[in-house]
Amino acid sequence: MLSRREAEVLGLAAQGLTNGAIATALTLSVRTVERHLQNVYTKLGVGGPTARAVAVVRWVRDR
Repeated sequence: MLSRREAEVLGLAAQGLTNGAIATALTLSVRTVERHLQNVYTKLGVGGPTARAVAVVRWVRDR
């Protein structure tokens, strides 16, 4: 299960925001956003260059 913040970060990624834009929107560092996304990928069991897209699709589908 994703934490509230992980879901928030992934939701913004689903809207097409870059890591930098997500960081600005949530008043976080880019590194923190990257870490949240890495945690999401691990929890969803995805990796590689398509991890972001797969994570977004799964998150949207399962909402």
